[in-house]
Amino acid sequence: MRKVALTLIMAIVFLSLAITNSYTNDTQPPAGRTGANIGATESTCGSSTCHNNTPNTGGGSVSITYGDSNLKYVSGQTYDLTVATDEVGKLKFGFEITVVDANGDSVGKLIIPNGNTTISAPSAGAVNHRKYLGHKNASATKSWSLQWKAPVNDRGDLTFFASSNCANGNGSSTGDHIYTTSLTISHDFGVGIPDAIFTSNNFSIESISQGQLYVQYSISNSERISMRLFDMNGQLIETLLDENAISGNYNRSFKLKKSLSNGLYLVDFRSGQTQTAKKFLYQN
Repeated sequence: MRKVALTLIMAIVFLSLAITNSYTNDTQPPAGRTGANIGATESTCGSSTCHNNTPNTGGGSVSITYGDSNLKYVSGQTYDLTVATDEVGKLKFGFEITVVDANGDSVGKLIIPNGNTTISAPSAGAVNHRKYLGHKNASATKSWSLQWKAPVNDRGDLTFFASSNCANGNGSSTGDHIYTTSLTISHDFGVGIPDAIFTSNNFSIESISQGQLYVQYSISNSERISMRLFDMNGQLIETLLDENAISGNYNRSFKLKKSLSNGLYLVDFRSGQTQTAKKFLYQN
């Protein structure tokens, strides 16, 4: 009889612990709870099996701060992010964030800064193979600093989705509030190098196809012309053209190096005293 009673007590204790953990997720949030609604839709921790609270109905909020105030991203660049939440009277706080493209697929890389011990990378329950960062060991901490590395190619408009939990710390689902937010950023072809310096030679990049660069330009006088290819750090990749030319309109193509990596490049075209610099995205 004592053995049965002991077994029953232990079962109740373990069940109680499991229920408490499902409500609080102190150590780490389950993945797939940001409320993202692009592509595969995610739930939040406000579901009936978790904190049982309709998101954004309390007196608090959650916000995302992005490292570029213009809300732009340059391919391959790394940006600072901050997720912050707050609600008067709450004792413990948690969060989760993901970023997706127009198809709802994860894009870029979310990074935990070196030495940061308040952020984790949950994966259990991930929706559509998305990547997430979230809190680690929920506490009075209610602001988290992290980083995001943009993809090497232009993926169009991207959206960060974040959710937070402002909890009263009583170990149950009662009295906790869930909040959600989103932030959309768009692609930028880079800074520091202008799209056009002078345009009197009417130079334009028509297309890039199968490793060929197609350009169009016009020359008003017989003069020396040149066209050089640079990376976005200003490093010369190759000289595509350097010759004397007569006045006229030109449509030409140039074979790019097979070793050229995917990314942004700059074409510098000069004719006489005029110059044009144009950027393009190369995808092999």
